[in-house]
Amino acid sequence: MSGLVLTWQIALSLCVLMLSIYSLYQGYLAILSARSQSKKEDTYPKEFPTVVLQVPLFNEGNTIDAIFKSILELTYPKKQLQIQVLDDSTDEGSRALAQLWVERMQKNSFKVEYIWRAQRIEFKAGALREGLEKTDSEFVAILDADFRCAPNWLEKGLAPFKDPKVGIVQFRWSYFNLDESWFTQMQALPLEVHFRNEHHARYNYRYLSNFNGTAGILRRSAIEDSGGWSGDTLTEDIDLSYRIQLNKYRLVYFNESSLDSELPHTASAYRTQQRRWNKGGAETFKKLYVSILKSDLTISQKLFAIFHLAGSSFYLASLGLFLLSLLGLPLKASGILNESTLFWTFIQVALSINTLILFVCFYQAYSKSTFGFNSLRFTRLFITYILYTTGLGWHHGKAVLEGLIGLKSPFERTPKKGSTTSKKHRLPYTELLISLLFFTAVVVDLRIGFWPILGIHLVGGIGYLLSFSHAWKA
Repeated sequence: MSGLVLTWQIALSLCVLMLSIYSLYQGYLAILSARSQSKKEDTYPKEFPTVVLQVPLFNEGNTIDAIFKSILELTYPKKQLQIQVLDDSTDEGSRALAQLWVERMQKNSFKVEYIWRAQRIEFKAGALREGLEKTDSEFVAILDADFRCAPNWLEKGLAPFKDPKVGIVQFRWSYFNLDESWFTQMQALPLEVHFRNEHHARYNYRYLSNFNGTAGILRRSAIEDSGGWSGDTLTEDIDLSYRIQLNKYRLVYFNESSLDSELPHTASAYRTQQRRWNKGGAETFKKLYVSILKSDLTISQKLFAIFHLAGSSFYLASLGLFLLSLLGLPLKASGILNESTLFWTFIQVALSINTLILFVCFYQAYSKSTFGFNSLRFTRLFITYILYTTGLGWHHGKAVLEGLIGLKSPFERTPKKGSTTSKKHRLPYTELLISLLFFTAVVVDLRIGFWPILGIHLVGGIGYLLSFSHAWKA
């Protein structure tokens, strides 16, 4: 066996091994979640502390109507509640609409402050920090513009803070536009896994978890004691929540209670969201992994924290697997690559087991969700998700790599239906090219009898074509 072939096989095996580690990690969390009991969620605190509800906005347009209507229904004592509308909008119409809602809430006896920044310094993190400087409230609740809150969510969310070591309370997300399309249903699958499996397991077994940036409440002193909001990553929520937990505060997760949110309804909006999450996750991992390793957390807590923050990095392994598979064609065609039964058995068995583990993890979360239990629909959504995510491999992998090497980019809010954010949409022709390469590889596989790798190339071709074709809808 030549050195070139050996190098290729080692590289391909390492990608599969990394994917296997990720799948086993998800599987273990699913087992922990299944063994976990949902903890009692008290409804009211014994006292009503001062709370500031921060609503960050950026060119949200008519999106904001739903959230402000739900705020008007809040049952929390108004004398203890302050509302901050943190508007970074550049669109005059969006600003005017936000100000109309501020006036309406003031007429309903709410204490409301409208804060507009001409310069979006550090984006959402900067807006939250500036708002915090203008209030002396003991607790900070955060709701993004695409959320809707229940009337008593503040009473429920504040109850755990009777424990002075609780620094964060996170509510599970639900989705009011879940049934809009197959695309929104597909997006909900990994989010359900994140909340119902990952969050639930980490909370019950005292592993570090993350604040999701919205639908939650933070103790003001925990924010300040941990260094405050920082805009040096695209996921300021994960960054701060990890620093808070490293500072000996706890995160409480509400698995039974949820707040409604809006799923992105276009491919471009979803790409924007996923790019920020994946790149920001990599940036946060790079920023905090040393602090985690040096902390006095247990070995298992450190390990799970590293796996959590490095989760987006596994997209690099997936991208590497598919791109390296293409390099197998010239090696096979030149006759220097022998079809080692042991090697290909390892690759095929490992990938099959990984897919099966993820299927079970997703199925477990799906069965507890608001989808309405249907095995056939789940299977269809899962296959679609695997293909679509494969087709975003280049997009996700590039974002992760940029985060790891320190290539900075501005914070981009996820455009929602009714928002006025204007951005020229570009079709991902790179994905079309990659799709054509994979379909060409399929033809070559059939001609030269390269059967062990045919499935990988077929999945790659379909996945990248699906991703590109759906991007036409913007």
